[in-house]
Amino acid sequence: AGVLKKGEGRRTVAFFTPSDDVAFSSERIELRPEISTSFFTGNVVVRQGTDILRAGEIELAGDMGRMSGGGGVAVTLTETAPREALARTIEIGGQEMVYRPDMRTLALAKKAYVQLPGARLEAGAISAVFGRDGNAVESLAATIGVAVTKDRYVGRAEAASYQAATRRMTLTGRPVLTDGKGGSARG
Repeated sequence: AGVLKKGEGRRTVAFFTPSDDVAFSSERIELRPEISTSFFTGNVVVRQGTDILRAGEIELAGDMGRMSGGGGVAVTLTETAPREALARTIEIGGQEMVYRPDMRTLALAKKAYVQLPGARLEAGAISAVFGRDGNAVESLAATIGVAVTKDRYVGRAEAASYQAATRRMTLTGRPVLTDGKGGSARG
């Protein structure tokens, strides 16, 4: 277990804000300072405030915040949307993940999911784009066997997109919406 300290000249850790310390724990750690890479394996937990990443394994590469992971990854983020007083929690997960800081993109593959307040999105692959001012998710894109559930409704399609600003999800590619009572609509 340890803490990656905040401050100038310090390594950025993926989508976590560089203005706060980041705590970590794992069963094993391998530090490779000559190539600026760290490997965490076995019950990895990376935490900053209420934001938590859990995985079987994580690799931090470079000083800009590149991160990849496997063995089942779950990221829990608490964010406050503009013009709203209450924070909301979302969870993003999958078997594998890659974070690209240059694009502010978290890509999840194999049994990927996003648990939003009131809805769940599942797909073969999901990509989340983070905002410039922190770890808030701006948008999501999903492909490969997309399923969205909200209350008793289930939407299925080839792809889906979500915009956090409008809280609107759009299904494309032969979408079908069922209501749990036998009714359905196709688009």
